[in-house]
Amino acid sequence: MNEIDQDKEDVSQENFVTAPTNKRVVAFGMDYILLGLCSFLIFLYLPRFMGEQVAEEFTNLISQLQDSFQQTNPDQERMRQLLEETGRFYQRMNFDFIIFNFYMLYFFIGEIFFGGKSIGKATFSICSRTNEGHKQLNMFQMVVRSFLKSLYCTYALIFWIINLCIFFYNRRCLHDILTKTSSFRAV
Repeated sequence: MNEIDQDKEDVSQENFVTAPTNKRVVAFGMDYILLGLCSFLIFLYLPRFMGEQVAEEFTNLISQLQDSFQQTNPDQERMRQLLEETGRFYQRMNFDFIIFNFYMLYFFIGEIFFGGKSIGKATFSICSRTNEGHKQLNMFQMVVRSFLKSLYCTYALIFWIINLCIFFYNRRCLHDILTKTSSFRAV
């Protein structure tokens, strides 16, 4: 038996307990902050990857916004127009779609390559497992969990409210309920 098979066998024989609520919330918060920082970097650098004309338009919009914010008595109507124009600019670039897919990739990589651990979960030795038998997740469960967690992060307010209401009811998030999984800690 090779070393990889031995590691998988050792993990499957471990005992798991439900991860503490506070650690799960902090772990997801850590992931959320990390993804927020990455989103900001994507926000700044995405126009450069879309071509010279798009990068120039972005630079022009940001310069106008900076000038408006630096004025002692800014024209509120002009600022509103600039912010709306910036929003339309990012809609044309499909920013939300790109960010959503980036988040999904982040969570999916954690599920498939790191045994159900994102960076936040790994900090507290928490992993995703099935409710029955504490087995590793199948591909469908990984995709659904990653999809829903990406929704929480991309469209934060509405999905966070719904998810937290469900979470505090039975200590399981929407993605846990739909995939019959939960977050566990090895003991």
